[in-house]
Amino acid sequence: MKSASQLQASAANLQAGARLALVGLVVNIAFAIIKIVGGIFGHAYALTADGAQSALDVAGSIMIWGGLRFAARPPDATHPYGHGKAEPLTAIFVAFELSWRPSRSRCKACARCFCHILHRRHSPF
Repeated sequence: MKSASQLQASAANLQAGARLALVGLVVNIAFAIIKIVGGIFGHAYALTADGAQSALDVAGSIMIWGGLRFAARPPDATHPYGHGKAEPLTAIFVAFELSWRPSRSRCKACARCFCHILHRRHSPF
């Protein structure tokens, strides 16, 4: 079992991590807004898509921030060793979400390509 000073140091590290995650959240929101607005006004679809990707990164930042805040809670009667397991569980969930998102986009893109190839009309010449 950890000593009281180790638990306090761990909680302080988790709280500092939560503050940094909150800064990252604000930066991701700012990036998303700037990219989407710039893409719309500049008629740049790639920039708009990148802004949408940044907006989806906000969800990951919220999960990380919430997990770190939860993990920093002190031990209580139902969790005598603290809530530190929330941090790796949140990391696993965010990793799954980040790996699932591009694979879903790839599947949609491949389906569109193959449907286009299968259903295209041949030109008369």
